Amino acid sequence: MALEIKAVQSHRDFFDFLHLPGAIYRDEPYSPPPLPLEILSRLRYRLFLARENGLPVGRVAAIVDPFAKETDTGFFGAFEISGRQPDVARKLLENAENWLAAQKIKKIVGPATFNTNQQVGLLIEGFDQPPTPSIPYNPPFYQELLEGAGFYKFTDLLSFHFSLKQRIPPVFDRSAARAARRKGLVLRSLNALTWRQDVQTITLILNRGMADNWGYVPLSFRETHSLVNYCFTKGDPSLVLIVTLEKKPAAFSLCLPAGPECPFPRMAFLVVIPEFRASGLESLLIKKTVEILQLRNCPAVEASQVDENNPAMLKIIQRLQFSLVKRHRVYAKTIAAPV
Repeated sequence: MALEIKAVQSHRDFFDFLHLPGAIYRDEPYSPPPLPLEILSRLRYRLFLARENGLPVGRVAAIVDPFAKETDTGFFGAFEISGRQPDVARKLLENAENWLAAQKIKKIVGPATFNTNQQVGLLIEGFDQPPTPSIPYNPPFYQELLEGAGFYKFTDLLSFHFSLKQRIPPVFDRSAARAARRKGLVLRSLNALTWRQDVQTITLILNRGMADNWGYVPLSFRETHSLVNYCFTKGDPSLVLIVTLEKKPAAFSLCLPAGPECPFPRMAFLVVIPEFRASGLESLLIKKTVEILQLRNCPAVEASQVDENNPAMLKIIQRLQFSLVKRHRVYAKTIAAPV
């Protein structure tokens, strides 16, 4: 059979690139989210599509983000293969590597669509759990395809469940109470009347609080605005919490509500600016979120994609007795210099 891999250039190629997951996941209890195409305007990228006898059978994107801290690192994402076809996977990824090498990139990391602020990681454990909106899902054999193409583990991102039928440990209650008594502390939910100020505050907290996290790419005002707009239109603004101390931005958390595709709400962000850490703000945000969810009779909450190299967050999760339910792996590979 004739296999052809080429860069996406025509409208037909782009259409097939976008709609390939619909064919792959037709019989799965999973609907892939649309690609975050709006972010492509500030990236350097190339999309590759594999066809066999004219039919699309695989795709991958190669991306360079000018905002990324590691300027010699590029990403691959939107990785999909129709069936266990190691040859197709290897050749697609080789095309991505060759394009990145031409951009003077020395290491490729992923999957990340289209950077580490979007969908990140390959699901390798937890296939028995229901897919979570905005969290990657893939067939189990994708791990075999990536490792067969020479990719190695870079880090694992862990997802946990916390039963809302259990009590928060007393030590957590005390820590949250101490934080709540701090002079000048204000804890409030997202507010439609102050949305522009809230976007600015959240952008500052995220960019300062996550600056040292692996792979974090600073968010622009526009990207945070898109996140806040999603929370107003499809999320729950009361589950988006902002903490200020003496009118200074200090901490932020975001929990996405449960929906038809996911039985559990998902805590997607818990961020504290460095100078306010170890002061109980993490406990305060978690306690407030849990109280809101318990009033709504939610059975559990998911804390998603915690880096296994984030000891502070893992310590909190251990104290709350969260149970591990999913593991996503981020892969890397050194790119050979172009000949």
